[in-house]
Amino acid sequence: MIANRQENRLLRLSFPQKNGPTAMMVANRLDAFEGLSRDFRFTVEVISDDARIELKDMQGKMVTVELVREDRSIRYFNGNVFDFRMLRTDGGLAFYEMVLAPWMADLNLRRDNYLFHGRSVLEQTDDIFRDYLVDWKCLVGGTDPAMTDAHQYDESDHNYLHRRWEARGFFYWYEHRKDGHTLILCDDSTRVKPIDGAGPDIAFQRAAGAQEDDAIGEWSALRRIVPSRVMLTSFDFKNPVKNASVRSANAPTKNKQGDVPALEVYEYAGAYGFKNKADGRAQADLRMEEIEAVGKHFEAAGNDRTVQPGRWFRLTGHFDIGQPGKDSKDSEFLVIEVTHSASNNYQVAAGIPAHYENRLKCIRKMIPWRPGRGFNSTQPKIYGLTTAIVVGPPGEEIHTDQYGRVRVQFHWDQVGQYDQQSSAWVRVATASSGPNFGMSMIPRVGSECVVQFLGGNPDLPLITAMVPNAATMPATFSGIGTLPGNLSLSGIKSNGLKSGGHNQLRLDDTADQLSAQLASTSGATQLNLGHLTHPRDQGQGKARGNGIELATNESGAIRTAKSLLLTAWKRLDVSGKQLSSEEHLGLMQDCLDLFKTLGQYAFDHQALAIDDQPQTELKDDVKAAAAGSNTDPSGVGGKPTISVTAPDGIALSTPRTIVSYAGINVDTVAQRHMQLTSGQRFNVNAGKGISLFSHKDGIKQIAHYGRFEIQAQHDSIALAALKDVTITASEGVVRIVADKGIELISGGSYLKLGGGHIENGCEGDFIVKAGEHVWSGPASMKAELPKFGGVATDQRFQIFYDLHSEMQQIAADQHYRITLDDDSIVEGQADAQGRTELLQKDAMRIAHIEIIKKL
Repeated sequence: MIANRQENRLLRLSFPQKNGPTAMMVANRLDAFEGLSRDFRFTVEVISDDARIELKDMQGKMVTVELVREDRSIRYFNGNVFDFRMLRTDGGLAFYEMVLAPWMADLNLRRDNYLFHGRSVLEQTDDIFRDYLVDWKCLVGGTDPAMTDAHQYDESDHNYLHRRWEARGFFYWYEHRKDGHTLILCDDSTRVKPIDGAGPDIAFQRAAGAQEDDAIGEWSALRRIVPSRVMLTSFDFKNPVKNASVRSANAPTKNKQGDVPALEVYEYAGAYGFKNKADGRAQADLRMEEIEAVGKHFEAAGNDRTVQPGRWFRLTGHFDIGQPGKDSKDSEFLVIEVTHSASNNYQVAAGIPAHYENRLKCIRKMIPWRPGRGFNSTQPKIYGLTTAIVVGPPGEEIHTDQYGRVRVQFHWDQVGQYDQQSSAWVRVATASSGPNFGMSMIPRVGSECVVQFLGGNPDLPLITAMVPNAATMPATFSGIGTLPGNLSLSGIKSNGLKSGGHNQLRLDDTADQLSAQLASTSGATQLNLGHLTHPRDQGQGKARGNGIELATNESGAIRTAKSLLLTAWKRLDVSGKQLSSEEHLGLMQDCLDLFKTLGQYAFDHQALAIDDQPQTELKDDVKAAAAGSNTDPSGVGGKPTISVTAPDGIALSTPRTIVSYAGINVDTVAQRHMQLTSGQRFNVNAGKGISLFSHKDGIKQIAHYGRFEIQAQHDSIALAALKDVTITASEGVVRIVADKGIELISGGSYLKLGGGHIENGCEGDFIVKAGEHVWSGPASMKAELPKFGGVATDQRFQIFYDLHSEMQQIAADQHYRITLDDDSIVEGQADAQGRTELLQKDAMRIAHIEIIKKL
């Protein structure tokens, strides 16, 4: 019934791929919408003599509707069938309705989560289009920089591409052929082609209609008030300048709006919204063009069959446009969208012509048209939390950059390989951060992190926390036990890189057993505070003591530049000042008092004089230990001294050697007894005299085994007693030997022996009692006298810069001055090894050496 009925008709229908139904179909009516950056929608009413066409057989088929133009050229409306339904039957004919849409509409059917790494918008477009049967052409001529990471978040490919295109100012339209349609992607609307035909002109003809020449019959302009300036601002953490002019950009409008207030759109472009000032200005210009594009447009109606989006025309014959004196460009218009309505009028009485009309929207061609963000898309926002896995190169435990950023793989990422390619660098939030200070614990590869998105933007992730999972369980501070058994333990624990060790700050809040530990497995080093226990297992730990313990399997040092106080004197709840040591100072004063009193008493009784000045100075320095600190800001003190004091005693012990050395004096004072015991030798050596004085109870020196020997090798020995002097030899001889003589004197009487003579003298009787007197010839006895050698005290010094530093430097070839304690001075020049000349003295002296600068 409908065979050959498409000939000489306004509308013709065909299946370019020759896959249509066997039943004949003709186009009865076309209602079509098409616009810039919009998917076209062509609703076609078709007639067939077959009422049993399977609806599913029509899905996805390519259909072309031909619109015959005034000049007999063809305007094609090509698309794919997305909707198909039966409308009605009438007189043996079946009426169907099909909706044609572009291949681009297929992109609505797939939703995805995907990360594009380092891809520009056009490259992302190409990546997505590879999965579809596409027909497109790119006319983008502007810059298209790569995006660090672009996140397609739970959205269709259609929405994703549109929001990326819109943000860049890209737009598109379709060019139709009999066998298909091509999407044209462009970024400059002022350079598009004109409408088809001999020229770009379309006449304004008031009565345009089906029987008239193609023309525009209705024309109206519409202007709306829009903002007159765009201001963009952004923040880049790599260039965190405070100057607003540096991190902002603005663009004024070119659209003059008369007396309308000049209002500004101030937009925060988000973190890293633009890279530099020029980029910011380009974006501001783009945003302003979006606004200006809707500031004024024109609406028209007519029957010109050449109008289509993405083309421009010149309006002629209008009373207000294209008149003499006006810019010719004012009559050139870009078609933004068109609504077509056409009918073949198959069921209308014979002789009634087919019908076509359209309505269109356009702007002046010289005004750049931009779709604007959200024109045909929605911007997804992620306001909730998500988690991801920290990733890095194989074998690496920490993968980071100079900003402490890490890379992650999101759980929805189907492409990432859990390596450094899974994402761009992601910033990590910390509890505190400032110029090279704050808190830092870089998330480890394999750990799970909490991710938020700045401003809800899927492209701007920020790690805000870490969470445990079955692969990364909560920290076990005891090394044994787990939660919830060890629920009282909290703190911070690190993990040694490729070593298995750790560092930790452990806080134990067990009831009545509070403790803290700062520890490192390196050397089993620990500082334990409070209620000390063995590591807890399921909340239980055997007691180890109370207070403080500092322990290590390696070396240790306590080093201060000022005073150091080690004390066992109690301060209730740590009251008082840091260096409060009144008890210690009291003991030092007692020490000094006894030292001076007994020392002076001994001196008054012919003992050697004591030197109390260094001890006095030390006591004063200890007393002024806190001077200059916050407890005594105006004071002067804080010399580097060490004080060790305890109320119930101090014990020092070692199975080896204890060495005590002082550069000036060692003063040892006991309020009661000074008791020195040696399992073997007891050596006392002095360079300038030894003085022993006992105020009471005498002095005893006993050699239980071996000789008791007293020598004065270069001077005399004087023994004096207020009462008796007794010399005994229980099993031997008392022998007195002298080289020059022996004199015994008592009460005026005397006995002299020496020089081979004996002389006795007395004022009274000389009584000799003996059982027998033997007077024989001369005789003598020789005795061996001890010989005393002399060891020189000569010294040669070697001079260093900073003798106590780790890197000693020889003071080679330097002039020096040596001042001795007898006020003698020796000057000279050190040799290449820093050695002085030989200093020859007959006694040991204290020397002060200075390096002097020769002028």
